[in-house]
Amino acid sequence: MKKWVAVIAASLCLLAAAALFGAHRGDGGYGAVLRMNWGFQLPLRGSCDEAYQAYLGYGSHGDGLRYHVYACRNTHLSSMYGWLAEDRATVFHDSMRAAADDWLGQMDVAEQWRPRCEDCLFLYQTHADNSELLVFWNKDAETLYVLESFL
Repeated sequence: MKKWVAVIAASLCLLAAAALFGAHRGDGGYGAVLRMNWGFQLPLRGSCDEAYQAYLGYGSHGDGLRYHVYACRNTHLSSMYGWLAEDRATVFHDSMRAAADDWLGQMDVAEQWRPRCEDCLFLYQTHADNSELLVFWNKDAETLYVLESFL
């Protein structure tokens, strides 16, 4: 019995330490998920704050669409990633803009929360299962748009 109590106490300590580490890094929660799934690191908390989110789940396995908008200030986002200046095709769409329009429409995201693609830099990733990450960075508006499709 004492052995189980010690194991549970040690496990709780490890979980608390992991939570504190995530909070210290400034990207606990969804930021940690982005880092784990895509290797995409959000800037530290305080320089980017979540302004909007939307989800559309298709099933119980985490598949579906996720969308987050961040208001960012005093960041080095423009130099943090290999941003593309031009839109590109995705797995299922002719362009990132078309994918975003389709997915954001499915989630009924209001126009005010959608990226103005003509003002953005682009980042795109995909996995072998055809899940996709689309990131739009509007430097002038200091707004980061993150859109995921999980299959």
